[in-house]
Amino acid sequence: MPSTRRYTTELVDLHDFETRAFAAMKTPEDHPQPLPQDVINNIRHTIGTTQAAAAGDAKHDVAAVILSAIRDLRLATGMVGRLHVADDYDAPILTAFYPLSSVQGRRRSYKVNWPDLRMLFHAETGGEKSDPFHDLSNMSSSSRERRETLISHLISDVHWAFLLQHRTFLYTLYFNDDYLRILRWSRAGIMVTKPVFYLDDPSVLPRLICRLTHLTDEQQGLDTSVTRVQVGSVEYKFMHELGHSNYDLDIPYKEGTELRPVTPSSSAPASPSSAAPDASQSPEPSDDERVFRYVREGYAKTLENVWPRYCIKVGEEGREFLVAKPVSSAEELFGRGCNCYIAVDCTTGKLVWLKDSWRPVGERSTPEGEVLKAFADDPKMSVPTLICHGYVKHKGATSDHERTSTNLDADAAPPPATREKATSFNTEEKSTAADDGRVIGVKRAREEDSQPQPEAKKRTRQATPRLPEYAQYRLVVKEVALDLERFTSAWQLVRLIFECIKTHSRAWKEYGILHGDISEGNILICPTISKKKDGKEVVVWHGMLIDWELARFVDKDGNPIRPRTQNTPLLSWQFASLGTVRNPDKVLRVEDELEAFFNVLLLYAVRFLRSTLPQRSVAPFVEEFWDTFKMHPNGSLECSDLKQKALKKGQLEGVGVGDIMFCDDGDAPVHPLNGLLRELLQRFQARYALLQWEADMGMDNPFRPTLGLPGTRAVLGEASRNVAANPQAPVTVRPVRPPLSPKTIELAHSLQTHTAVIKLFSKWMIDQGWPLHDKVGDRLPDDYVSTRRIVPIRPPVNVHMKMDVGRKRQKLEDKSVGGAPRRQSS
Repeated sequence: MPSTRRYTTELVDLHDFETRAFAAMKTPEDHPQPLPQDVINNIRHTIGTTQAAAAGDAKHDVAAVILSAIRDLRLATGMVGRLHVADDYDAPILTAFYPLSSVQGRRRSYKVNWPDLRMLFHAETGGEKSDPFHDLSNMSSSSRERRETLISHLISDVHWAFLLQHRTFLYTLYFNDDYLRILRWSRAGIMVTKPVFYLDDPSVLPRLICRLTHLTDEQQGLDTSVTRVQVGSVEYKFMHELGHSNYDLDIPYKEGTELRPVTPSSSAPASPSSAAPDASQSPEPSDDERVFRYVREGYAKTLENVWPRYCIKVGEEGREFLVAKPVSSAEELFGRGCNCYIAVDCTTGKLVWLKDSWRPVGERSTPEGEVLKAFADDPKMSVPTLICHGYVKHKGATSDHERTSTNLDADAAPPPATREKATSFNTEEKSTAADDGRVIGVKRAREEDSQPQPEAKKRTRQATPRLPEYAQYRLVVKEVALDLERFTSAWQLVRLIFECIKTHSRAWKEYGILHGDISEGNILICPTISKKKDGKEVVVWHGMLIDWELARFVDKDGNPIRPRTQNTPLLSWQFASLGTVRNPDKVLRVEDELEAFFNVLLLYAVRFLRSTLPQRSVAPFVEEFWDTFKMHPNGSLECSDLKQKALKKGQLEGVGVGDIMFCDDGDAPVHPLNGLLRELLQRFQARYALLQWEADMGMDNPFRPTLGLPGTRAVLGEASRNVAANPQAPVTVRPVRPPLSPKTIELAHSLQTHTAVIKLFSKWMIDQGWPLHDKVGDRLPDDYVSTRRIVPIRPPVNVHMKMDVGRKRQKLEDKSVGGAPRRQSS
């Protein structure tokens, strides 16, 4: 069941809801008649007689009588309602409405046909205690728990509809005895009406049902840029054939494997002719039709018979891709809703990677495709190869958060610029500028980028706050990569991460870009084919840094180009630096990104390498080091004490055990990885020592590059100047700490660029006697789920105040017993 922790609810009255939701619909010619009095009496009678019955039978009877009234009065034109009983007794009764064409000729089933449904109705009984949107202020703890259970069931049903369909939103009705609520679900949250007593106003229910059923597919929330691939069609058969193994084209992917000679590409299945409707989608020439075996196997797993298949259009040119079940999907209904697919490129017939997500408009961050486009001609950048990308235009959008790409252009950040070409513009290049002042085909000057960017447009103040705005965005890249956990040895793990650090360094130096989301899922293995000197081909693995959607732009000094007011979220809390967790809005620095790389390296080492950490202690260590955070009373977070001790004191210890040392093939704690981690920890320890020193000295900006440390005389001189300026002010002199050692300062400054870390990795990777068989199976239990765990920090309790509270409580207890003090026992 999806999580219900984070979502936004907007409460509106019925008139506002209908105005916003149905403004663009065509009014039906025949207005529905109000509910007849005998129907109203029947519904009231059913509600009254079922209050004494079991809860499951009661809500089922109420749902059945309402559905019967809708069917008998023919309110849902062109729709068929089906009553579905859930296995869970506590779940609301679900009624799904399908187009008449999707149920004709099919046997009636009690299972929900998720790919074909158009609307959902939920029925409950019990009044306020069964209303998940009722005010919680006057609710008991049992009612609150019941409310959470109900909203979880509702979210679960809607989540399935979004997962097996491609939707922008979904309408549902929630019946609770004699009133209803109409809801509009989207990635931004829930827009829900106040209670509407449909039996007191007989015109409400017929009007709502009639309006909902007369909406077009797009007005009902279906994504019209996606079309269903019908069973038996040419595209469907082509997807099926492409999933079969092919001896001539499928090649092994293990690193170091020598490949057999290339065979003719005629054995590849031909792309369906219907997939290229015009000249812009004519097949592109390809000299290599080979596919890594893991890509074909992964694609075949998505072709489940119960899962619908779709054709998705991407970019302004509408390039088409065929997809089935997503390889990874969003665990939560709300938010980015990122779904990733191994897709078939209808233009080339090749298997590619497609990412479909929703981007908060308030971030104003550059689309990931624009960042990858800037890297396209750089062979030293180990990043995905862009095929196409773009925002999805929803012409029938009825809310602010389904915005088109045209509307977003004004808020989007400019394409990244390289530092070498920062001043290389001439008159001819400037002539290629678009009407909005952006340069097409060339990189923008650094002087332009360093100017303050306009703030997001302020929205009109309204009585009720609107839901946040989201925009749908799609990206297609060439590579289908492997998870990092497929590495075969510690040396290979270190090399893969090292290559991503070099890519990160080049992006920072040459393009002025920081990744912004270094995490375990964004460092992948990319198998490639390399030719040896003798002409033979061999498989080589490279570390690939993906997901540049939260990239931050900096100038040559490392300062952000735009102020940190763009609401860019912190997605990977487990791998963020100590300072970033404490203050997510602080300026991101190279030091923070290098610390995130360290956290990724350490996690995979703990999980997959031999070490002195006992098997039983792996899960507690992972939970405490990566998933546990402390919360202050003001709501700010900090990393766990275990992580702070490791990075601030340079001590890598387990939970309840001693120092963690990684072992070689003979289980001896002499692994070269220990030296690499130790030297990295020394640098992080020095950095936080320097930051603490500067904070104690009262420096305004502890994150600026520090060229030297002030002494005691400088601090006292500052105090004397303050006294001279204001003689009446009290004189306060901060305690002066001794300066840090030059070695500590040098180590701390070494993290301000990538150079020292790259040299450090190179030193330990060369001629250090790395073992070949040091990887073991995943030491983390299969049932372990990585979830952020928040531990509140309780403020210290004053002892005297605690005693006073105890005395007052004792007096109240004494008064409650006969009005007289209780006798003390001897």
